[in-house]
Amino acid sequence: MPSTSQLQALRDSLTPDATLLSDPSSFEFQAHLQRWSNVNLRTPSAIVLPSTEEDCLSIIKWARSTGTPFVCKSGGMSLYSTIDEAGIVIDLSDFSSVTYNESRSEATLVGGVRSKEVAMELARHGVCTTLPSSNTVGAIPFFLNGGNSPLASKLGYASDNILRARLITAGGEIVNASDDEHTDLLFAIRGAGQFFGLVVSLTVRAYPVLEVFGNAQGRFWNGRFIFPLDRVAEVAEAMRHVVNNSTYCAGGLIMIAAPPPTRCPAIVVTARVIHPKSEELQGEVFKALYDLGPVASAGGMIPIENNGDSLQPLMAPGDFKKLRLTAIHVYDPSVFPEIAELWRQMTTTCPDAMPSMFSILWESQSPLPPTFATANGMHGIRFWANNLTWCTSAESQEVVQGYLEKVIAVTRRGQKPVEYVDFANSLREPESPVHRRYHDLERLQRLRRLKMEWDPEGLFGGDLL
Repeated sequence: MPSTSQLQALRDSLTPDATLLSDPSSFEFQAHLQRWSNVNLRTPSAIVLPSTEEDCLSIIKWARSTGTPFVCKSGGMSLYSTIDEAGIVIDLSDFSSVTYNESRSEATLVGGVRSKEVAMELARHGVCTTLPSSNTVGAIPFFLNGGNSPLASKLGYASDNILRARLITAGGEIVNASDDEHTDLLFAIRGAGQFFGLVVSLTVRAYPVLEVFGNAQGRFWNGRFIFPLDRVAEVAEAMRHVVNNSTYCAGGLIMIAAPPPTRCPAIVVTARVIHPKSEELQGEVFKALYDLGPVASAGGMIPIENNGDSLQPLMAPGDFKKLRLTAIHVYDPSVFPEIAELWRQMTTTCPDAMPSMFSILWESQSPLPPTFATANGMHGIRFWANNLTWCTSAESQEVVQGYLEKVIAVTRRGQKPVEYVDFANSLREPESPVHRRYHDLERLQRLRRLKMEWDPEGLFGGDLL
């Protein structure tokens, strides 16, 4: 635990616009302590908000010299951006920006900038990039960890679109990683960047929306279909053709949930199609769902920068939430009735877990593979078990976690342990062994060698040591 004098020394080393919060009883401290989830939420000795790159460098040097552990926070969505009184939180929310370079068709993201801010700024210039379906996710960590996106089949994973990075290393140096310098570090940053330094800025590709969507507004059809939960088997079977029809760029979620405000158990299919004629084609693409006669359906054209708006209620801070994504290699409709029954049992046993959703994320086309080697081990996967557990009582966590593990086991049925893949953005050890996130031995060995070169003491996490 850093002493009062050590924290004062840190404060003195920062620029005037930086902030150091060390009184847990203060409103400002509690506001910055807040996370998307209260799972394992702990109280640090201090929360430090740098305002410049120089502040970030001073903080890392101070942490190294005093032996103080730290975690970084951007959007506050990660379950791992929390630490106890032995350490500090580096909160990047006051060090945040996005700029677009039209001549180079690239965007530069700085510090704690969030995905919605990036989307809106790029939309002003008629371009887009690979961003999540969530407005509040920190954009840089999203790119660093792989980053799945509705545009993955067209543009690749987010990590595939990283051009350059500027980061502070464990040695207290600022280095640039690009195709021209520190190319080995660029390999690591494209999928495992959070373990190699504090990335203060990231330059990524941007694409004209006219090329991606076939219209100058970057619009595509997005909708949902709702059925009673007792129709889960026939809906899942009807989706077999939809998810495996690679003619069109389509995707979405097949969810077991109780959507607000009625909280009636249902199977909900969220669906989108990206095509110059997506509004006209959606009836054909999702004909199997229309033919089943949903109790409710709605859809329309939306611009890509508003893609995450409908999910904003799920981004509310607090409560006890977990989002866990595990790979599914083949779509199997037969698992859905079992998943629905597990959801029913869980919400009966723990009524406060009613907001939980067990779902499968589907894409009709595989993510576009990169033409270069990266740390990302998730290419080629079209289906993910996308499970959100959400309970309001701390006492329910253990029971809810047990049901989550059962659901994952159902969706992994038929897979050998060597085939297990965990989504890197949402998991760390011990829940997820590192070999499940960075698949294939050669990639993992290369990452381990680079970790020993750049951060042998595990200042930025020990998962690769």
